[in-house]
Amino acid sequence: MKKIRITPLEMLAYSLARELRDNEIAFVGQGHPIVAACLAKKFFAPNLKILMEGGMYGTEPYRPNWHIADLTASRGARWLTDFAGVFLATLSRGFVDVGILGASQLDKYGNINTTVVGDYFQPTLRLPGSGGAHEVGAFSKRLLITIAGGRFVNKLDYMTTPGWLEGGDSRERAGLPGGPAAVITKKAIFRFDPETKEMYLDARYPWVSVEEIKKDIPWDLKLAPDGVKVAPLPTDEQLRFMREFSPLTALRRDYYIMEKITEKHWMLEPSDEPLITRIIEIRDEDREAIKKRIQLKRVARGSFFKKEIERWK
Repeated sequence: MKKIRITPLEMLAYSLARELRDNEIAFVGQGHPIVAACLAKKFFAPNLKILMEGGMYGTEPYRPNWHIADLTASRGARWLTDFAGVFLATLSRGFVDVGILGASQLDKYGNINTTVVGDYFQPTLRLPGSGGAHEVGAFSKRLLITIAGGRFVNKLDYMTTPGWLEGGDSRERAGLPGGPAAVITKKAIFRFDPETKEMYLDARYPWVSVEEIKKDIPWDLKLAPDGVKVAPLPTDEQLRFMREFSPLTALRRDYYIMEKITEKHWMLEPSDEPLITRIIEIRDEDREAIKKRIQLKRVARGSFFKKEIERWK
């Protein structure tokens, strides 16, 4: 009997959804945040209000938005506005309960870099930059941070978005409300000490050990005072919803899925949903061909990044 693999990114989206609360206003971006928000509305927080950077509020998306102002994701919107309405009239006035941001680099106090790797003027790699991330991190009452492809560092190469700054009351002294509440990765869930504001490991995914997680952390990672928990898994209905709503986002595109073939995954009993079965069958039957595609894509991406590095030297 075939079994369904839960990918790390699916667990990230599911764990993120469980952090969202009913009746909150959530500032949500593209990719796994919108999958998590819609999953939360379906199963955990039916009155969650989604706010998107492009000006859509209170939507009921039938699929993920393709960009920040994708009007096909405005189904059921309670309000359509512009950037000024989102950032000046809503976010900076304290109406956003929770913001969701991704991080390319993250330190122990939840400070985020999405601007540059290496020296700012002679970088190894230019990243997308802030966009509205700085404002989301600065003015949301609560911030949820995800790391899908980034890493933990002792010191950021550039601070794009403030977390708890130097820890303790430094954020409050800087005049900023809110602050990071949780960090969710493809392996675990982290939270912050209420006094020191230093990150600690709160829960791990069932297939990952504490020792494996510690290998990704360049400082002496603290553990939850009441012990590291095992994060709950989605039900087959919740997993089906994610894959029906956005299979490419939930499974992180074909090259991502295939790169993870050899990893250990937690298993669930299969559903009768043909889409899920088809995804697994394609992966298993075309394993060698897919590995070759992955290698070609890696070479292509490597050439692109080399050109970008030369360009910025």
